[in-house]
Amino acid sequence: MEILLVKSDEYSKYYKKLKEVLDKENKETNYSVGIVDLISNAPYFHFITVENDEPLGIATVIFFHEIFKLYVVPEKRKSHVASELVKHTMSFLKTNDEHSLFIEYTEQSKIFWEQFLLKNKLDYIFYRGQSKFSIKLK
Repeated sequence: MEILLVKSDEYSKYYKKLKEVLDKENKETNYSVGIVDLISNAPYFHFITVENDEPLGIATVIFFHEIFKLYVVPEKRKSHVASELVKHTMSFLKTNDEHSLFIEYTEQSKIFWEQFLLKNKLDYIFYRGQSKFSIKLK
């Protein structure tokens, strides 16, 4: 499994495939995924997890310090793909002198984030009245 950095102006075949899977899942589940797109109007880039030339998941990072979208294909959701994407993003940001990672989450992803924070023993701050929190990067 490898994680690729894809800039916002590079619509890779992997991005297109993930978008197709997201669209299909939303259509089949009456939009229960919690997100409908993988991009932002703000400046962004992606980390895309690929295995055997198949995309498994994507993290869309905006403003160079916020995970705005996190999506993993349904059949890989129990394979730690999301955790690896987040850890990779954190490592990348730390090496680029960022001190915090902001997360915008959905109701559907709340349990994942709670478990991720506890398992990795991270310092974090929830923002009252928002679906957002920040992780202190050490």
